[in-house]
Amino acid sequence: MIQTPDPAAFRKWLDRWPSSRLYCVFADVKTNFAGCAMGTPAFQQAVSGWINWWVNQLKQWNVRPKQLCLLLVDEPATAGQDRIIVEYARVIRKDQPGVSIWEDPTWKNPSKATPEMFDVCQVLCPHLPAWIDAGSSFAGFYQRLHETGHRLWFYSCRGPARLLDPYAYHRLQPWYCWKYGAEGSAFWAFTDSSGASSWNEYPARLGAYTPLFLDAKTVTTGKHWEAVREGVEDYEYLRMLGDRLPPAQPTAASAAISTGRQLLTSEVDRVTSATASSAAQFWSVKKDRTLADRVRVQVLDAMVELK
Repeated sequence: MIQTPDPAAFRKWLDRWPSSRLYCVFADVKTNFAGCAMGTPAFQQAVSGWINWWVNQLKQWNVRPKQLCLLLVDEPATAGQDRIIVEYARVIRKDQPGVSIWEDPTWKNPSKATPEMFDVCQVLCPHLPAWIDAGSSFAGFYQRLHETGHRLWFYSCRGPARLLDPYAYHRLQPWYCWKYGAEGSAFWAFTDSSGASSWNEYPARLGAYTPLFLDAKTVTTGKHWEAVREGVEDYEYLRMLGDRLPPAQPTAASAAISTGRQLLTSEVDRVTSATASSAAQFWSVKKDRTLADRVRVQVLDAMVELK
């Protein structure tokens, strides 16, 4: 390394979010690094020097390696993209195994992807609408990886945002996280207004994705963003109930324990059944939007019984 990176922008970012649990960075890597062709000894040395320098710099700011997540290639869906991830991740994991490789594969059939691409990732974040529509084989593929130690997240990226149902698209995603053991929930994207004011989206270049109402000077919440918040709160209720339940035993459980377990399994399934197809994530599809609220009240009642 003949010239060290400039950490000023990263430092400014840390100052804005000083107590974050994770810092997730899109590295957007290519087939060469600092002029070194991928797969060569020079490439490996350059990537090694780069990641070691950053980890050491972050330690000086009290950021541990496990707090750093790297998205190397966004939405990989080709063998070439998989290879880029593998080549970089091999070096990063060898030198800094605490840093997480976080990827959002968009292979329609993940069994056709490069197996090593999944192996080198600690965190896998499939697209939830694709998961919903693809059926049991798609879900089963990621569930098997989750069972072998890969951490699971979900993300959704659909739009324009104003056509999406805040209940089915935004609020229910954390219910899917609970159902499948995912620890992260993400949406594209907090600030993507496609270059237009949210108060007049006709000039938007591609269609606005933000769940907020943005213009050049203001940020205003709305039903979509409040649904994201409520979904996170729903998840916390489910987690608190789960913490109150004892481990499953072969002996008969009390009525309160049985009810609690049913709420966390079959009732969660009933709530997520509102989006048996991702088409139901749009406003125009009729659905019962009261079910999550009813089950949430039942969860709270169950916690009182178990107190």
